[in-house]
This record gives sequence, C-alpha cells and structure tokens, in this order.
Amino acid sequence: MDLATIETRIAEVEDAIHKLMTGAREVQVQHADGMVRYSEANLDGLQRYHAWLLQQKEALTNGRRRPIYISQ
Repeated sequence: MDLATIETRIAEVEDAIHKLMTGAREVQVQHADGMVRYSEANLDGLQRYHAWLLQQKEALTNGRRRPIYISQ
C-alpha cells in the first residue's frame, strides 16, 4: 500500500470512529479485502485497524518527520 492510500484510509477510519462515537449505528471502512462494516460493539477492531495504518505510515516514512523551520 502506498503512502497516499494509507493517508486516505487513515482519514476514512478517523471519520468512521468519530461517527460511531457520536451516535452512528454502523459505518463502512475500506480494507485491503474490501469494505468492512463496524458498529459500536466492535469499535475496538476499528481502533486497532487505525493503529495499524499509523504504523504502516510510520514504516513508509522511515520514522522521519518533516523538518520544522523557525524564523527569527
């Protein structure tokens, strides 16, 4: 999975988590295997998928962060 795909999926998962936590009964999220449905009952699975995506992003960027430039 490339970085752009990972970032798109992270945004989708964060939106899905928000929806579940604010009253949605069910959400669908794109996985490598296709669309997967989540409900509040299996929110922990969605949060694990989110953590995994963040790890994949970290691995692709080699743990390096963009430099922060401070002007004086």
